[in-house]
Amino acid sequence: MFIVGGWISRGQVIVIEYLRTENRMLRERLEGRSLRFSDRESALLTRKAFGIPRKVLLERGTLVTPDTLQRRHRQLIARKFDFSSRRRPGRPRTMRVITELIVRMALENPR
Repeated sequence: MFIVGGWISRGQVIVIEYLRTENRMLRERLEGRSLRFSDRESALLTRKAFGIPRKVLLERGTLVTPDTLQRRHRQLIARKFDFSSRRRPGRPRTMRVITELIVRMALENPR
């Protein structure tokens, strides 16, 4: 059992090292230029980075700075509780039952 666990963690370490090297090579190719992420990509990176301490992100030298990730996370949360999709312009409609009652009362009592 422990042998399998050691092999899995060793495999994970190898994959992590490969990804670190790949990221370093990509950063070198960028030469200081910034990448443009779509909104979907940005949201995905932000969600994946949530819970990783800022210090760890700084040590890893990520493509996106920890400050940017924190700002995007705050924006995602603000957008989640914005409820702008529920808002509609103007006054809410009067319920049909109330409208029918008003018309009936007006017909029954013309004064």
